[in-house]
Amino acid sequence: MSFKLLSVSIVLLMAGVSFGAQFEIAKNIEQITGDLSAQKYGQKDIFGQWCAILKVYSDISDLQFDGQGYEKHDYRDGIYFVYMQQDSRDIIFKKEGYDTKKHAFPFSLNSNTVYGIEIRGTGEEMKITELSVNFTGKPENSEISVDGKPIRYGRNIKLRTGTHELSVSGPGYYKMNKKIEVNTDSTLFNVDLERDYGSEVLVKGSTFIMGNNNEELEKPLHKVTLSDFYIGMFEVTKEIYNSVTGEGSFKQSEFNFPVDSITWYDAVEFCNKLSEKKGLKKCYSGSGENIKCDFSANGYRLPTEAEWEYAAGGGPIYLGYKYSGSDIIDEVAWHYSNSDGRSHPAGTKRPNVLGIYDMTGNVYEWCWDWCYYYKSEYQTDPTGADGSDPNVYSRVLRGSSYKSDPVFSDLGYKSRTHSGPESADSDGGFRIARSVRR
Repeated sequence: MSFKLLSVSIVLLMAGVSFGAQFEIAKNIEQITGDLSAQKYGQKDIFGQWCAILKVYSDISDLQFDGQGYEKHDYRDGIYFVYMQQDSRDIIFKKEGYDTKKHAFPFSLNSNTVYGIEIRGTGEEMKITELSVNFTGKPENSEISVDGKPIRYGRNIKLRTGTHELSVSGPGYYKMNKKIEVNTDSTLFNVDLERDYGSEVLVKGSTFIMGNNNEELEKPLHKVTLSDFYIGMFEVTKEIYNSVTGEGSFKQSEFNFPVDSITWYDAVEFCNKLSEKKGLKKCYSGSGENIKCDFSANGYRLPTEAEWEYAAGGGPIYLGYKYSGSDIIDEVAWHYSNSDGRSHPAGTKRPNVLGIYDMTGNVYEWCWDWCYYYKSEYQTDPTGADGSDPNVYSRVLRGSSYKSDPVFSDLGYKSRTHSGPESADSDGGFRIARSVRR
């Protein structure tokens, strides 16, 4: 099952052709999803309303525009940015030596929305040997190459007509390789990349201050040094959980939601099965309260609480946010006030600076540690309290959930909660981690 969430539009514009005196619509108007130009370059019309942006792709120089809803236009990186009033239904193309052309849209334009259209000149023909190529898409840090040569995002390049090898990849997505045919009849390509919900992020170790002074269970502040480790970019999804364990009956529409109602024991068993499936050394041995973790093994495990907090805070790139990735909770988290009482697909909010999603909100996440008060002394790679202590009876959960209310609870990424390892709450899940072999 593929989840097509990354769209990269590749727009080819003709160059090196001599034109006659007519305009021709090479590609009719369509909305460009995922384009952030309205946020970056938005303009208001004479009535104070946000304009629609029509990106006109053409190699015709000094192109002019008019029409009832036309406001102004700019030229950026080889593209005409035409600002149109909301509800505009047509545009007029003009240039000296060309017949003026009025083109009607098949729909009305929406405010603060980006559209694209391609126009070329017709008339006296010459052999076309080269085309100008523009790449756009989301996320903007996607890596694009043609014939093995990296292409800088958002810039024009020129390619000869014929077959080329296109490669597109992005953090948290499967890499895509395909052949593209560049010619005048094939000038717009849409590439959908599939989310890789099994993606991991390498977190470089360093020393940080763990804990908080807000609650007794979060005290005292103490210095911790961590080694490098890997952590899941996403919470474990229902599809991945089912593919590894064979357990769980989920609707297809829920496959990319975080798995929930998982006990700590379920999470540990999943990690061992995933390690076995991938030919790695299992981390866990024993059973029940006597489960042990071999942190030197290269297999999958739950993150320690210290690893979890360090990664949530940005690891070595600490920015001081209250939540994982922002001080504005709605930017990074599904919680009581915006979740409509349910979890949401993994990775649909903004990630933190390390590219890790949902470390605030969506579902709580099990950690390895038994839960008890922190120690005040300096520690290196701590693994939590001693489970043989009669005062220690629950495992750590971090991250808050879609049920958490920011009005009455502290949803900051440093907050702690805990539950018995046999409990399976409807808003409880987990993410994986791995040690970096030294």
